[in-house]
Amino acid sequence: MGLEKQLADEQRDIRKEVLIRRVLHQLRDTVQLQGVTPETKTDDVVACLTDESVQIIATLVEAVDILEAIIWASDGCIGHRDCAHSMEPWQRARALLAGKWQAYEDRSEWPNVVR
Repeated sequence: MGLEKQLADEQRDIRKEVLIRRVLHQLRDTVQLQGVTPETKTDDVVACLTDESVQIIATLVEAVDILEAIIWASDGCIGHRDCAHSMEPWQRARALLAGKWQAYEDRSEWPNVVR
């Protein structure tokens, strides 16, 4: 494996790890703690996501990464634009990732919970 490919792979892995951690950080604020009984106190607790949380989110991040790579690789492809197949999945994928790309430009959070 060439050094350039190795560096590109490492950079991709780092980007995925950062996205996983960002998503988990955002999810932490969405967790609700409930007592088993009405008397159970939940005032002094913190929600912690586990390694299993990372594994679940990592799968979704990998899907986003693959989808993003497909879209970037196909940009400018005349074959796809003139193809007889529906462009609807590509349009949906672009719409899905538009928020991610905009958040990167704006240096804001993605995914973002509307409150």
